[in-house]
Amino acid sequence: MAQSINTTVLDQTLLYIKNNATQVTVCSAEPTTYAEATATYMLAAKTGLTPASFTVAANGAGRKVTMAQQTDVTVTNSGTATHIALCSGDTLLVVATMASQVFTAGNEAKINFTTTIGLI
Repeated sequence: MAQSINTTVLDQTLLYIKNNATQVTVCSAEPTTYAEATATYMLAAKTGLTPASFTVAANGAGRKVTMAQQTDVTVTNSGTATHIALCSGDTLLVVATMASQVFTAGNEAKINFTTTIGLI
């Protein structure tokens, strides 16, 4: 059964992320809740994201949202980073995998994030 989603729907999904994400965290495992993203698995976090922190654009067959690189992010917990999460208030919005990287408490990190949605 073929399906399609109007690009307006895709755009609104990504605009919701752009307009509501206020925090990005780097995690040692895949969080499924806000608490896991911001405490249980959190290695580093950056708060104060605003809509200006993101861009939304067409990307081939789908749409993507990109967060501007966040620099000078203090690593608060040591571990191997495997996931990045975007949160709003007390809500986990998006989780994405990342290439595994060892994080050491006290070091500084840079965080990049892009996610794409669309039908394959």
